[in-house]
Amino acid sequence: MRLSLLLIILSISLPSSPTLLATNLASDSGESSPINDNDSIIHQIYELVDQRNLNSAVFDQALQHSDSEIVRASLMGLGRIGGEGAADKALPFIEHKDEQLRRLAAFAIGQSAHKPAAEHLWPRLEKEKSTLVKKELYLSLGKLGEENLLNKMMQRLDRETSRESAAYLFQCLTIGATFHREQLKNYSEIDFSKVLNHFSEGDDFSALAGLFMTRVPEIESFITAEDLHPLTLKKMSPYATAILAKLIAKTTLKQHTLNRELLAWAIEQSESSDLGVQLESTRILGNLVQFPQALIQLGKLHISPNPVVAQTALKVLADSELNTKEVLQLFKKQLKSKTPSMVVEAISGMVKRQKKEEMSWIVNLFGHPSPYVKIRLLDMLKNKPDSNFDNLIKHFTKDPEQEVSRYAKRLLKADDASDESIAQSPSYTLAIKAARKKVTLKTTIGDIKIQLLADAPYTSWHFINNAKLGNFDNSYFSRVIGNFVAQGGDSIGDRSGSSDETIREEINFLAHEPMTVGMATAGKDTGTSQFFINTARNLHLDRSYTIFGKVIDGQDVAMKMTHGVKVLKVLVE
Repeated sequence: MRLSLLLIILSISLPSSPTLLATNLASDSGESSPINDNDSIIHQIYELVDQRNLNSAVFDQALQHSDSEIVRASLMGLGRIGGEGAADKALPFIEHKDEQLRRLAAFAIGQSAHKPAAEHLWPRLEKEKSTLVKKELYLSLGKLGEENLLNKMMQRLDRETSRESAAYLFQCLTIGATFHREQLKNYSEIDFSKVLNHFSEGDDFSALAGLFMTRVPEIESFITAEDLHPLTLKKMSPYATAILAKLIAKTTLKQHTLNRELLAWAIEQSESSDLGVQLESTRILGNLVQFPQALIQLGKLHISPNPVVAQTALKVLADSELNTKEVLQLFKKQLKSKTPSMVVEAISGMVKRQKKEEMSWIVNLFGHPSPYVKIRLLDMLKNKPDSNFDNLIKHFTKDPEQEVSRYAKRLLKADDASDESIAQSPSYTLAIKAARKKVTLKTTIGDIKIQLLADAPYTSWHFINNAKLGNFDNSYFSRVIGNFVAQGGDSIGDRSGSSDETIREEINFLAHEPMTVGMATAGKDTGTSQFFINTARNLHLDRSYTIFGKVIDGQDVAMKMTHGVKVLKVLVE
């Protein structure tokens, strides 16, 4: 029985092919070795891909191979290498009779970042019958982000009779608006009433129309409280309701007579049994602090037994423009919290509202037990506009916690950038073994067990290698946003990571569903040690980050994660 496409990289026994003659490739030792069987062909393709080596002779022969697994591995590899050359090699397969090969060709073209290749995807989209392939065509067009993408997709929407395919169309637009928002300039030409009509269906498919609107810059200029208020009266899925709350949070930025009605809905939903709905509704309240009811509810939520709810409510208050004696007292009280994230949010609220001469409370944090809290304090002081705290930062250069003193010294230097190098990868044989392993994050709030995946063998190997090197020991979850992600792998809590070695991406077909684990990056092939756990459906991230794991135990720990939680150790099974 054939392995599934997602497991094509596993070592398998296949008959040798007389049509693919020996081809010399550089081995780990620097010597050349022949491709003489299907198994080694797949191995060497993946090693070339990890090296970002578009060896034309190898790929040209592999793409013409009689074994479909080799062709599939080659197309997936072309997508990961990217560039015009990779797109050109994948293009002929967009018309192939095999839907899996068409899907992989669409994937490779989308990953190529070669915008002119988009012109070949549109004709295929018009005649494509397979929903699976249509999805990939849509997502690839979103990844390529043509300047006229919005207009062309809105014209196509009327011809898309399948609700599932329409959802993928909106996912395409969401990806485009997320990663190409500056290039897509014709938002004003969109008929948002049509988009709202799709969203109003209220199920998980139609929710993607709403997700697209949340990614549109200044969406509050195109939809109003009148547009959204009727939707609060409809029954919608929890996923759609959370997205509706996101949209309402944006539209309530403008003063409106319906804001009071929307406030009542937000208060009700902020006590929902669905955490995503609860968190997004809590964020609405930050725009409505002029109403006493909003403040009362935020006061209640910031002492919630759920740490994510409490952190979110306090952050909403800290980010708001409210500046009263009562809110300052609330922040001062939270400076004594035993939860690092609550202390950090309180510091943020105080630093935002007070002048330098009013901030005598900082002295009380000199001896704070959490290095994470002190590092985040230093970061906020350094970045406070129109203020210079260098003398105070110098005090922390003698902090007993080495990570704090090092960070303080770094802030006082102009050239604090560290050099990065490309991490050395193992052979494919060693990498694929890592993809069968499980790892356990031993955190200060509980254990999280992750199954590593064969869809990203090199990423899995590098994750395990970082664990063995101790790069995760006493590291932090430094970026945690409720109903989005929990990002870890940061040694000092400043979001710079725990390693200076970058690894190659292994983008795959896996979706950013809750409890999937991905690599955090700042662009192609820039990942180091930082990873994230999806705590919500983040479909706008699909095809842009490497999914390499899945939380299989400790999901409750992941869902109550707040920033400042420490990873004590990562154990490899």
